[in-house]
Amino acid sequence: MLWGKYDSVILDLDGVVYIGEKAVPHAIESLNSHSGSIRITAATNNASRHRSEVASHLRALGLEISESEVVTAADAAASYLKNVLPAKSKLLVVGGNGLVQTLEEHDFTTLRAARTHEENTEIADVCDAVVEGHGTDTCWWDITTAIWAISRGKPWIATNRDLSVPLPFGTSIGNGGFVSMIENFTKIQPLVTGKPEKNLFATLIERLGLLSPLVIGDSFQTDIAGARNAGLDSLLVLTGVSNRHMLETSDILPTYVAEDLRILLQEHAPEELG
Repeated sequence: MLWGKYDSVILDLDGVVYIGEKAVPHAIESLNSHSGSIRITAATNNASRHRSEVASHLRALGLEISESEVVTAADAAASYLKNVLPAKSKLLVVGGNGLVQTLEEHDFTTLRAARTHEENTEIADVCDAVVEGHGTDTCWWDITTAIWAISRGKPWIATNRDLSVPLPFGTSIGNGGFVSMIENFTKIQPLVTGKPEKNLFATLIERLGLLSPLVIGDSFQTDIAGARNAGLDSLLVLTGVSNRHMLETSDILPTYVAEDLRILLQEHAPEELG
């Protein structure tokens, strides 16, 4: 077991294991060094890709992980909606194809914004809910149609509020930017199913029977806060959106902090922060 204390790790991915298509330095080899003794799992707020695509990306980078060991914020949204809406309900989707695929796996009917006001007015009227997640092709039509539907009283589910996404050439706007845009216009807040809510962690723990997982992430507001909400220990790595200055000013502290995942190669756990 890792440091004699944890039987598994629950990884955030963007900024922890990869940035864009490339692996974060030292991440893969550090994780694989424990693959025979602990369970490697992943819980990502990025809902743009299906979990099978995420798992394939990780394996291509050299990480030993299966699709069943990956959960995305799209999975959490679909699980929630399955409990509150009947099968075949019509969902207006704002986000990537991974979100669409996951919702359709749960027997929902997905709708996309069109390119005319008349069609989008009808879509806003007939949809049963709006599901919104990160997508690189999200455009004005998507946001406008979502605003119309939400303003008509349709439930709004957002996969996450991540304000930023680390990219190879610098940090860019995350799903939280689109959430804020819709929220500022409608004055309505969404129900959020991803981190910092505990849904993603609970899904993995229940699915795989994890007993003592360590959450590893790069964001105070999502990964570390989510671990705290789920009652789990956490490790903050400074390879993504967070830095030492943020550590000094944040009121949300991880159990441990490290420059990168080489900390996992240590024989003993580092000193706890609090």
